Amino acid sequence: MKTPKKIAVVGGGSAGLVAALILKTRFPHMQIDIIRSTKIGIIGVGEGSTEHWRQFMDYVGIDNTTVVKECDATFKAGIMFKDWSEKDYLHSIGYGFNVRAEGYPYVYAKLIADGAEPKELVPNHAWDSVVNLWFVGKPDQTPAVQYHFNTNKLNTFLCKLAEQRGCDIYDDEINEVNLNSEGEISTLVGTKTTYDYDFYIDSTGFSKLLISKLGAKWQSYSKYLKMNSAIVFPTENSGEIDMWTTSRAMKAGWLFRIPVQGRYGNGYIFDRNYITPEEAKAEAEEYLGHSVEVGKLLSFDPGALDKTWLKNCCAIGLSSSFVEPLEASSIGTSIQQAFLLSDRIVNYDEAVSERYNKSVTAIVENIRDFIALHYVTKRNDTPFWKDIQNIELPPRLKENLEVWRNKMPVKEDFMIGSDFTLFQEFHHILILHGLGLFNQEAIRNEY
Repeated sequence: MKTPKKIAVVGGGSAGLVAALILKTRFPHMQIDIIRSTKIGIIGVGEGSTEHWRQFMDYVGIDNTTVVKECDATFKAGIMFKDWSEKDYLHSIGYGFNVRAEGYPYVYAKLIADGAEPKELVPNHAWDSVVNLWFVGKPDQTPAVQYHFNTNKLNTFLCKLAEQRGCDIYDDEINEVNLNSEGEISTLVGTKTTYDYDFYIDSTGFSKLLISKLGAKWQSYSKYLKMNSAIVFPTENSGEIDMWTTSRAMKAGWLFRIPVQGRYGNGYIFDRNYITPEEAKAEAEEYLGHSVEVGKLLSFDPGALDKTWLKNCCAIGLSSSFVEPLEASSIGTSIQQAFLLSDRIVNYDEAVSERYNKSVTAIVENIRDFIALHYVTKRNDTPFWKDIQNIELPPRLKENLEVWRNKMPVKEDFMIGSDFTLFQEFHHILILHGLGLFNQEAIRNEY
């Protein structure tokens, strides 16, 4: 068994900083340092969170006012899906709706049984994009548990907070990863110096600089998920700030709009087999009604590592998994991974790391299946949307869809693999209803 005394977090994006803060909060006397390269930079224009961000804030002691001021944050009630189905729908779980009777989601069941529109399955203040005046003057409370951020300001804020909590931050570029006779990472050779720690967290993004050295392999989800490219760009804020991320279906994918204070972060996520980056840019400009300046062009293969914890190294963030940004799952996954690691890092051995790996696999497959569900749509007006209807579904999702057509998803359906999975029955109910996948008569009979 091993318990590290010195941990190096390699990478300075949101994942690495979140991991460092969670571990430092759990183990205040442990040395936890961050090695990052400002030359490499971070990914993203705007960024959104799931409700897990609020759990992170509460755990490490961050208040709402500070996040809004420091990160140009705005409140997020959910994700508005436009043109994915016959009617727009909002993925927003509201208090009072998310209740169960012995595991059965009876409020949603009643609404669906009575023929409620997608709009009627979410709180009024969320759909109307109005912050209830009840919250004015109460900075410790908000009408939402999710946020949008200015990515760069969020990064600056988290760096400052990590330093305040006792983490040293080194600006250096890692050039070499050395292993000892046991196959563990012994030292990291940077441009400026050599680093020697007991345990390493790989948050180096798509490069997977550390964990790949230990033999971790990427498992592609491309047979289930076809998004593989993105252009991202900022635009001016139009004035009123929506309380949601907009996800609009486009000809060969979808466009996101994330409102932060002063601007929007935007991106067109697409399948390059159907459209080029130049064509994607032109389509985005046509939709928005003005020209845009692309900040980044990204290519990715949706998937996850076969093992995220090997020897004395754990990958957290994009180095561990990336599905696609449709449900803003990246930060939430990093938070859950860091909490899991903090539970298991004391007295760890290979059996402990294997149990961790199984939990992370369950988390990522839950995201994969939930994202794949969004594409079970009747839209077929372009070659992409016609072909997506024939895509292979993940086995468990396919099995669940056969059941969920005539029965409401229940909590027990998701008690597989890990309690740290991001998306449970209430999330699925909103998507299933928004896409018109329920047999209303069967749900009425069940209710």
